[in-house]
Amino acid sequence: GLPQEDFKLSTIEALVEVYKEGEHRKRALFYINRAIQTGVNWDEEFIILLPNGTERWVRVIGETAFVDGKCERVYGSIQDINNRKINELGLDGFFKRVNPAFCDLLGYTEKELLSKKFYEFIYSGDRKPTLNAFKSEKDFSKVYPSENRYVTKSGEILNIAWRSTMRMDGKHLLAIGRDITEELKLQQLLHRTNLLSKIVSWEINLQTHSIYV
Repeated sequence: GLPQEDFKLSTIEALVEVYKEGEHRKRALFYINRAIQTGVNWDEEFIILLPNGTERWVRVIGETAFVDGKCERVYGSIQDINNRKINELGLDGFFKRVNPAFCDLLGYTEKELLSKKFYEFIYSGDRKPTLNAFKSEKDFSKVYPSENRYVTKSGEILNIAWRSTMRMDGKHLLAIGRDITEELKLQQLLHRTNLLSKIVSWEINLQTHSIYV
């Protein structure tokens, strides 16, 4: 959990300093400033730094209170999602930690996932680009989005969308994955539906030799 005493902050600058340096901090500042200026709320995931230097994935929900068109207050909630979302990958290619949801998704036990290099679970056609991306994700200040296909223990192919970032120790990659298989199927169905909607019907009347479109 996240002890409340760790987050008694008096200024926006102090609040933003809690977020991991780089993209996480820039995104947090963007959402806070946008909320103050326009009243748009946010619901996003970030990495924060605890006072002891530990990195944690959190979900942050932010809202505003306006009085006479002026932002009087920014408030919200912060939820620790580290254990639920995080996978930790070593530079040697082995998972160092996997979350239970990932185990359930692929149908493997934690022991099975930790015993092999991560790319052995990836669909063969996606292994090379995934390895190339893995070797280049070295900047701890950036978040790297990617997508690839994993093969479950039962042989099903799943599309996973990832957001990864290097830990500040430079030795481990932290990643959260989301199953987008059904989303992609829906997109493909909508695409086919749109193509069908563009098909024009026609008819030839053999008695009048007329063509109807």
